Amino acid sequence: MKAASFAYERPPDFKAALALMTKVEGSSKIIAGGQSLGPMLNLRLVEPNLIIDIAGLSELKQAERSGDELVIGACITHGDIEDGRIPDVTRGAMQRVAGAIAYRAVRNRGTIGGSLCTRRDRRSRPRSRHGAVGTLGLCQGLPQAG
Repeated sequence: MKAASFAYERPPDFKAALALMTKVEGSSKIIAGGQSLGPMLNLRLVEPNLIIDIAGLSELKQAERSGDELVIGACITHGDIEDGRIPDVTRGAMQRVAGAIAYRAVRNRGTIGGSLCTRRDRRSRPRSRHGAVGTLGLCQGLPQAG
């Protein structure tokens, strides 16, 4: 089966992506790596009116140390972690865990944001979060609605 028809947008920056999400008529879905959404579209488990591709947003591909924290953008891939392209505060544990996720093609496309949003990690990620401490921030640095 193939996906139902939908509109496709690839916004130039994060602000434009947020604007698209607020203005869409009907439903929308975000795609970056597509490892979960692609099959769901083809099986017609989801039929959004609009797909918003955030894979090219540099704001979401950042990874940096901030004090004692490691801030990882939603579009960082498991391959980025495995290959050591982001700071490692775990003395190699993050790289070993990332290297054990599925196979290389999936790690090259699958994103941290996608894993968190679809909870794919419970099926394919090794049980590595036991004892891990962290927080999840959404749209940090943007004005709060209110």
